[in-house]
Amino acid sequence: MAIAPIQGVSTTLVTIPVTPIRAVAPAVRADVEIAQAKTPPTPEAAAAEARTRAVAEAVQTAAPRQSALAPLFADLGEALKSRALPREVQAAAAQVLAQATPLTARLDGAAIARAFAQSGLFLEHNLGARPNASPAGRDLKADLLSLRGALAAWLGEEAPAARPRAQTGPPPPFRGGPTAAQPAVRAQLPADASPTAVGARLAEDAEGALARHELLQAASLPGRADPGEAPGARWMFEIPFTTPQGAQVAQFEISRDDPETAAQRSGRGATFRARFSIDLEPLGPIHAQVALSGERAGVNLWAERAASVEVLRRTRPWLSEALARASITADIGIHPGAPPAAQAGAGRFLDQTT
Repeated sequence: MAIAPIQGVSTTLVTIPVTPIRAVAPAVRADVEIAQAKTPPTPEAAAAEARTRAVAEAVQTAAPRQSALAPLFADLGEALKSRALPREVQAAAAQVLAQATPLTARLDGAAIARAFAQSGLFLEHNLGARPNASPAGRDLKADLLSLRGALAAWLGEEAPAARPRAQTGPPPPFRGGPTAAQPAVRAQLPADASPTAVGARLAEDAEGALARHELLQAASLPGRADPGEAPGARWMFEIPFTTPQGAQVAQFEISRDDPETAAQRSGRGATFRARFSIDLEPLGPIHAQVALSGERAGVNLWAERAASVEVLRRTRPWLSEALARASITADIGIHPGAPPAAQAGAGRFLDQTT
């Protein structure tokens, strides 16, 4: 098995295993085989290969540097209480914090759709489509880039260089991988830290959050589906929510079957699927998987705490009634633990320290 390493910190090595393929020699004439070997790739194939190589290199660089978004929000909130930060840094920090969606009883699908659109997943696409429109305040990745730029301009030579980090947070996201929530955390800024030390910590947090965001974008790129996976669109993204305990981050994945393939396979339209994980007190980690095909839905919920499983089971009738009011007939399952994880295969990350 060929292994492409991604060097992390000195005690961590993240790798991407590549599934070995046994070559099968075709029964062709030697002159035909030589002619085929000399045929140059088409411009489209060469461009696709270059894009694939660029994405692989970006993933290898980002994987050991990625870190959770929740600590950045906690540190930003604490840092804004101090007036020692430059005005430009304060403005950029406030803009990042404003991207968090309030988690209240009034949260609806429109709020989730708006957070999805502003998650930063489509920043480069939107810039290409509307080059004169500023994404400031309307795109999380753009605001993170602005924060990094403001911190770099302030710190100058004291700005910390991007480097691998100890993987103590959620694992790197990848296409088809499990979703992982980030619970609200407390700020880790020392009370007696100097302004430049605070800025350096914020710069490290922002760099790790941007690296993680690049992995989410790579996981959302169209590409060859995994074995057994139906072709279609897939988007993986994260949404920060404000809660009484602080900002916590939920991870989502939304996918849709290819309409033509779905029609040929079942005669029906495309099936939409959504997965997400959230970690809220006192429920703890909750995972959901929803599949919607026409007016029928399959809903499965997992809770990692026994008491939370009972809470979900008591609320199942309420959820069923709410879906019925939306003209959706649903089969709802409540399970303990976490959803079964896909087996590791090509393109997966492996932490060799565990």
